Amino acid sequence: MALLTHEEVFPWVESTLGGKIAGFTRQGGRESGGRPGWFIELDRGGEGSRYYVRGSRGSDFAYTRIYGLEREVEILRVLHAEGIPVPEVVASRSDPAVAILEHVDGENDYTLVASAEERDAIARDFAQVMARWHAIPAEKFEAIGLPLPVKPADYM
Repeated sequence: MALLTHEEVFPWVESTLGGKIAGFTRQGGRESGGRPGWFIELDRGGEGSRYYVRGSRGSDFAYTRIYGLEREVEILRVLHAEGIPVPEVVASRSDPAVAILEHVDGENDYTLVASAEERDAIARDFAQVMARWHAIPAEKFEAIGLPLPVKPADYM
């Protein structure tokens, strides 16, 4: 199965969100984790909104049976519900696997932050977020189908 194209995905996005896609930018390469992704601008009768649309790598990639987009969507939902600052899942479907996420402004390259003080503040904030993330009871992840590790090899 080839990677999804916007022609395959955008009709569903428009019908799900109730608008017309006025513009988009394809995200690719390492920034998208190898998955097809698009930053979209949606027009709802003069009201504009931005979203991020993430697609599946497809079944050609064997590891997607374990680490697929559906799993990512469920993890994002748990994290968002627990107050972890991740994009909200607006909608998703499984055939083909596509998720519409809230658009989050920001810089994704920490090395471009020029100020040492700002980098330090970002790193400290990130550490606090990770501590909150790791404090989420494992059972919440088990409830969405993630197996709890039993032996050391399960952590890999």
